[in-house]
Amino acid sequence: MHIEEPPPPPGPASQLREWVRALALYGEARGRLLQIETREASGRAAGIGIAGAIGLAAVVIAWLLAAPALVWIISQRIGWHWSRVALTGAGLHLLIGLLFLLIAKIRLRRWRPFEASLDELRRDRDSLTQTTSHPTDAP
Repeated sequence: MHIEEPPPPPGPASQLREWVRALALYGEARGRLLQIETREASGRAAGIGIAGAIGLAAVVIAWLLAAPALVWIISQRIGWHWSRVALTGAGLHLLIGLLFLLIAKIRLRRWRPFEASLDELRRDRDSLTQTTSHPTDAP
């Protein structure tokens, strides 16, 4: 009868292999999450960009066609010279445009396209910091 001896305790080489394997699996999971979020963010950004460009083009064309007629109508109704009406309208448009540019700037600062990945990485970093600063007692 042949009695098998128990396997030797894991040495530094096998522990290193386990660490490398764990890091590889971790990297793969992070890469997949980043890939999913990138696809999601790019699709959303493309949709917003296309809709915005088409909408902006339509509004600009409509306004370019309507502006001269509106300047003429307003100048006839209130008795101002057409150039004064046009400059007043331009000033109002400039103020409105600056207001909306400020709104867009604020919204861009708040937009976090990779929020889930960044939160996960932050939690992982905090977990690693706690693990390395408070080592557990091992037998």
